[in-house]
Amino acid sequence: MQLVRMNKKTYSEFWGKESKHLADQGIYAALSKEIPDENVLEIGCGSGLSTSYLASTRSVLAIDNNEHLVSLANASLVAKGVAARIIHADLFALSEKEKNEIQAFSPKGIVCWFIGSHLDDVDRRTSLSLAITERPKKYRENIEDLLLTEMLCQPTVEWIHLANRVGVIESVSEHDIIEATKDDYNTHLFSSNGFEITRVKVIDWERNGSNFMYVNAHNPNLMPGSAAPRVVSILAKRIRSA
Repeated sequence: MQLVRMNKKTYSEFWGKESKHLADQGIYAALSKEIPDENVLEIGCGSGLSTSYLASTRSVLAIDNNEHLVSLANASLVAKGVAARIIHADLFALSEKEKNEIQAFSPKGIVCWFIGSHLDDVDRRTSLSLAITERPKKYRENIEDLLLTEMLCQPTVEWIHLANRVGVIESVSEHDIIEATKDDYNTHLFSSNGFEITRVKVIDWERNGSNFMYVNAHNPNLMPGSAAPRVVSILAKRIRSA
């Protein structure tokens, strides 16, 4: 598939179709079952299908910087008959009003599923010295770093839940995937910020029927062999001193 540079409007249209593809496979439902039924701050509402699943049993405050996705998400909430508050805001430059709204919401958890954006946005938030195939991964990592900052990770936050798309070499066991994920995220994100991974789950993901253009970053540690698409669910909890 040829890579097409999407703007925020075309990105929202493509992601609207892709998120339905994920929902039809039961992926959002499965992810929603992995987390407590508590106030949740959702980073990236997407087309609103993830928000709808979360909001069916929780209070949800969502943040997204794409006004087209915010519009789709609000329409999805109405169609599903559930309520959530969605803020149209730039996570990298939140206003004092937006920060205060997050604080007043007092989230118990943060959800960050399938983080991505159109390339103009990705380019603004990553180094142009990186290869174009490396920038989406760096963009996701930059947002993951923001999750642990004081403006998002309020003192009330007890857990953080991530969901990422991966390609899994068929010869690699699920146990190895789980242990490698724990080691990577605890080392580079969670342990130094007072959190620890408590559960990793690997979920089947069927790409047939999808027209979304995913960019795969080069991984020098990837073993040879064909890679099968999977979703990795990662739940980390705050470590409290005794």
